[in-house]
Amino acid sequence: WFNPKPRMIVEIGGGLGYVAQELGKELLPFEKQGLTYCSLDITRPFLKRQVFRAKAGGWNVAGTQANGEWLPFADNSVDLVIANENMADMTPAKLSKHELSSGIGQTAQHQEALDWIRRARLPIGTDLPEEVIFNLGPIRFIAELWRVLKPGGHAFLSEFGIDEGWPAPVKLPGHTEYDVQYSHVRQASRWLGFQERYLSLPQF
Repeated sequence: WFNPKPRMIVEIGGGLGYVAQELGKELLPFEKQGLTYCSLDITRPFLKRQVFRAKAGGWNVAGTQANGEWLPFADNSVDLVIANENMADMTPAKLSKHELSSGIGQTAQHQEALDWIRRARLPIGTDLPEEVIFNLGPIRFIAELWRVLKPGGHAFLSEFGIDEGWPAPVKLPGHTEYDVQYSHVRQASRWLGFQERYLSLPQF
């Protein structure tokens, strides 16, 4: 993953910053020379902690407060993106059976979700429930990765999710997350042009 040497690494939603800190400790100072590690988070207190721990890992670090669904980077400007356990926090869209059948959304957000399903030819099955959750945020994120990554760039994404069916809410202390539907994310990735590899966490 470090050959060729990246110049710009972006970590999305890095929590308390341990990935940056531990990753930095694994590399020698000359390996990190000329390289910027950018922590991006929507929450400022977390971002401050991420920058602090990235510096402790020896990185030349930048902190950016932003939403991962709309990355504030120029096209083809990033070598490597790391996103560990945050796609489930991204925007869900609750779609009705009628919307999925007709392709017409009741809101602009729902229409955006339906347009993604149509364009990327995402599998929705035939036995549709009355309502489904669609991972709109993760699909937006994948599209942004395609835009900002340099040709030959890489993204490492890890998240809990499902291979079949529709995402379900997962209630955690203080907030609710949603399963990531892997087959949708993988199909959208391929449609955009990515070469994707799908592994279980132990394999990774």
